[in-house]
Amino acid sequence: EFGHLEMKGMDAEHRASAVVREREGISWKKYAKRLNKYLSAMEKLFWPDLFIVGGGISKESEKYIPLLTIETPVIPAQFLNEAGIVGAALAARTST
Repeated sequence: EFGHLEMKGMDAEHRASAVVREREGISWKKYAKRLNKYLSAMEKLFWPDLFIVGGGISKESEKYIPLLTIETPVIPAQFLNEAGIVGAALAARTST
């Protein structure tokens, strides 16, 4: 899972997740800076056409996406925090 990529000596998910942002009480600007560093590393690895952000932080994407400075467009998942569950259900349905 990409959340385990290293950022400043720890898993990325321990620096740029919704839980961390809330627990540390960091501003949206600071959060966007952390997320930008992570997504920049992903850009270098994969050269994506688009990033789709899911999980808990996707519910408030309008507060940080405009602050990102990476080249790749970033959008929230259509089903926000439920995107993973919906995707898993669809995959299970089509595999039987």
